[in-house]
Amino acid sequence: MIDQAIGDIVALAPEHAQIVVFAAHGMGANVMDLPSLLYLPEFMYRFNFPERRGVAPGQVGDPLGDYIADETAQQKGWAKTVWDSKHEANPLKRALKAILPQRLVNKFANYFDGPSGSDLVSPLWLKRNGVPQPFQPAIWYSRLWPQMKAFALPSFSEGYIRINLKGRDAQGIVEPSEYDALCDEIIEALHQMKDARTGQPMAQRVVRTRQNPLDDDPKLPDADIVVIWQEETVADAVDTADLGRIGPVPLLRTGSHRADGFIVAQGNGIEAGSSIETGHSLDLAPTLMQLMDAPLPDYLDGKPLIKVKVPVA
Repeated sequence: MIDQAIGDIVALAPEHAQIVVFAAHGMGANVMDLPSLLYLPEFMYRFNFPERRGVAPGQVGDPLGDYIADETAQQKGWAKTVWDSKHEANPLKRALKAILPQRLVNKFANYFDGPSGSDLVSPLWLKRNGVPQPFQPAIWYSRLWPQMKAFALPSFSEGYIRINLKGRDAQGIVEPSEYDALCDEIIEALHQMKDARTGQPMAQRVVRTRQNPLDDDPKLPDADIVVIWQEETVADAVDTADLGRIGPVPLLRTGSHRADGFIVAQGNGIEAGSSIETGHSLDLAPTLMQLMDAPLPDYLDGKPLIKVKVPVA
């Protein structure tokens, strides 16, 4: 359908029109959601409380079966499916959840899943109480943030970690003098997180955003540590060096965005079959302006991507 629509538009264009089709980013298998959405919040929870397990507890080395079918998550919803994998440390609650009808568990959700009944707070309780983004797993841990040295912020794509710093954060517990050592410890642990199926490291790159922990530059992100994840494999479970396995869990979506986009062009002065090696989304505007023979303002970032041959008179 997309090809047909593009063909219809091109057919209506003037004979000598420059035709450009582009996407600023691409699509691919969903390697992006689970690492930041689920694994990082749970990893940071275990990092702070090594004796505890939140959601999707697993044993490193246990054989993994098939991926959990999308239909499983679609029936109950992804967040509810993941929440149902929560480890219940209280044996009475664990027994009651196992024997009570689901309608009674839902009726007494405040006891089972509310702030007074659990260290994590369920997405259903958060939704009922009007808390924003209730289906972001990072929010499930937010009640514990004041007790944590560092925690994951809600995100897709890249992972974001905030150090709970004294003198900056309202309930900070980490001394500025401890900041560098804590960042190094977290980064080292992140580099040891691996796809449980392939053994591939999950973190492609980990970036510290501040040299001075008390730097109040408003242009700095909320995160002190940013994790850029690998994009080669879809990980439904991850193994850590000392904090066990997280997963397996169902995928939130089968596909997700990718950083690499594309551009194709046809028209007068554009060499057929030519290609460009690389580019950036910031180059799109200068490219389009050049093809329209418009002057390029000095304030524009980026550069034209396509070489246009000017006819010799």
